Amino acid sequence: MNSANHHHLADALFAAELMGVGAVRTLDLLRDIDGTIEAISHHCRLLNAAATAFLGVKESIASGEASKLIPEENVVPVLEKLQDSLVKSYAESKAKMQCAINDTRLSDEDGVVDAYANLLKELTSLNALTEDLRWSILESNADKEIAHTPEVMSDPAEIDTFLDDL
Repeated sequence: MNSANHHHLADALFAAELMGVGAVRTLDLLRDIDGTIEAISHHCRLLNAAATAFLGVKESIASGEASKLIPEENVVPVLEKLQDSLVKSYAESKAKMQCAINDTRLSDEDGVVDAYANLLKELTSLNALTEDLRWSILESNADKEIAHTPEVMSDPAEIDTFLDDL
């Protein structure tokens, strides 16, 4: 083998090494894409399952099946905490979606941005349903409260005392 051929062989081997490094990086990226989409899909399934359960409870309350007061002090704070968590998760997911949009290694066909868009939709849906459920509980309890005779107050001191006791 002459020196010119040896030089071409060295260049070819170097190019093959670079291609190999690029292929490994591409496989790693593809694994990351698949893992990301699967994690987001799993999260969406969980959110959807919660929404289905909440919708069932809301429909049960609306049908009048709840004959007793629902313990607001136990349920409403949990729902409000969930809503806070959903809002935080929405903001984080939206930022991650923007990172995926800006990532030059990703293309539209990869599906990462679409997966995040679906997650944002599920988060929004569950948050709205949680709010509806919370209000359904409060309205159901208000409807079931024992009727009382309204007390008419005309003395300003009596009104102030009543308001202070609230």
